[in-house]
Amino acid sequence: MKMLFVLLVGALFASGCGASGNDSEATNTNSTVSEKQQEDIRAKLAEADAQIKKLQQTVDELKAQLAATTATNAKSVPKDLPIRIKQREAPNNSGNILQIFNLSEQPLTLKVTMTNSTLKKSQVFDLVIESAKISGPVKEIGNREGWAINPGDIAELDSPGYAPQRIKF
Repeated sequence: MKMLFVLLVGALFASGCGASGNDSEATNTNSTVSEKQQEDIRAKLAEADAQIKKLQQTVDELKAQLAATTATNAKSVPKDLPIRIKQREAPNNSGNILQIFNLSEQPLTLKVTMTNSTLKKSQVFDLVIESAKISGPVKEIGNREGWAINPGDIAELDSPGYAPQRIKF
């Protein structure tokens, strides 16, 4: 009989009859809440992924714009004139002579505007200087050309495709 009682109690416990029904409902509720939280987290994760993709697209577009403006700026920045400037004293003390040497391997078309702000006069010289390959690629502006260079004079040199250059003597 004792043995039957032990078996009966063991069977009751094993079948769950000894436990209250609330425990199994609590377990189901906890798993339901946990599943609901997981669904919310998955939804937030999907939303964050979409935002990341959108931001990455914006970053890629901005990088492309930057590359395009950098290339445009590189093209629009003019190069320095490929020249060397020297000044020498003119014979008979008639001012100075401006010497312009072409350092490039191509002939150079150059517009030189000489200005004397004291006398309020200016003169334009259109020059073509042979390439550096040819011996003596130099042009001079002095008294013989109609302009004796004096202190305070300004020379503005301009050539297509190059940055203008300004020199004060």
